[in-house]
Amino acid sequence: MKVAVAGKGGVGKTTVCAWFADFLSREGKDVLLIDADSNATLGLTLGFSESQLPTPISEELELINSRVGSGLINLNPKVEDIPERYSVKKDNIKLLVLGGIKAAGSGCSCNANAFLKALLAHVVLERDEIILVDLEGGIEHLGRGTVEGMDALIVVSEPTLVSFKTAKNISSMASELGLTKRFLIFNKVYQDNFKFDASGYFDNINFIDFIPDLVRLSTSNSCILDIEQRKACDSVFSEIYKYLNKED
Repeated sequence: MKVAVAGKGGVGKTTVCAWFADFLSREGKDVLLIDADSNATLGLTLGFSESQLPTPISEELELINSRVGSGLINLNPKVEDIPERYSVKKDNIKLLVLGGIKAAGSGCSCNANAFLKALLAHVVLERDEIILVDLEGGIEHLGRGTVEGMDALIVVSEPTLVSFKTAKNISSMASELGLTKRFLIFNKVYQDNFKFDASGYFDNINFIDFIPDLVRLSTSNSCILDIEQRKACDSVFSEIYKYLNKED
């Protein structure tokens, strides 16, 4: 099962990614988490200390240059050993920190981009395990080939019009790239207090669910797994997991 989590910055996609991984871990599943956001905070959210976190792969310049080369870039570098060598583990969760993959036009980091894209493609297309990817805003960083290996996209939104529009754009982009299984999660809101008809705003979303605002309860600690109320979200992730494992 390969799932990407996307959304506008600040909506809670990293929290959703961590909570989903925590749910799967408590269910006895092994999970490989990929932090592909340039603002890499997934490890802190999971409870790793700063000293425990691995250096983002994008900053391992000696490694990257040795695999990609200089001058003529090797677009198919060796990456198979990276997940085991550079990940850290907590319970049933392994975390690999990529760092951000730059989109076209955002400045050239050609060697790093080539290496990160090859690594992400390897993880998504060739590894047979549960993989959750915390994306940068948007999904263009995945690329068409990598999206083909994804089973689903979770789009996270706040209950604001700007966030709705971003979520809708991400969902439409995913559809154009062939990702047919898409879930929308509204963060920081209870369904009973939500008056907006989201079902008419998004096209062909498999289902929509809601999680309450639990983030504010952890202002003294970056780790959101210590919040007992997080289990209120288990039903949301249970439904997604069941949906992805049902036979078409």
